[in-house]
Formats: sequence, structure tokens, C-alpha cells
Amino acid sequence: MEQTTAGSILSNEKYKDDAFLQKKFTVDFLQKKMKPNEGEIPQYYVEASHPAIVEPDEWNQVQTEFSRRK
Repeated sequence: MEQTTAGSILSNEKYKDDAFLQKKFTVDFLQKKMKPNEGEIPQYYVEASHPAIVEPDEWNQVQTEFSRRK
């Protein structure tokens, strides 16, 4: 799927009021090198961490439709 602005909003959990923390982490803070977290450090999923921009039910329906179209 080509990533557009609308697609980015509809696939990012932050817009529905949740947060997935530590997707990336700093390997070398002096050189500011980041690396995607592949299990090296714990990741956390926080629900209802802030006000939603997209209603959670609508966001879940869109995720179902994205899965169906793949």
C-alpha cells in the first residue's frame, strides 16, 4: 500500500488515542544512531493515553478493511 497522508493517519495508533512505545531505540546517543526495536528492549502499548482524533471504532474498522485489501 502506498503511504499517503490519510493512509498514515488511518494506520497510526496515536490517532485513535493509544501509543505504542519504543518502536525504535538509541544505539549510540553520542552519534544519535537509532535502530528499530526487534526485541532488544521491552515495548509497551498504552491504551487511552490521550484524546482521540479518529474514533477507536472507526480506526478498527479501517484496519479490518486494510487487512481485507491486502
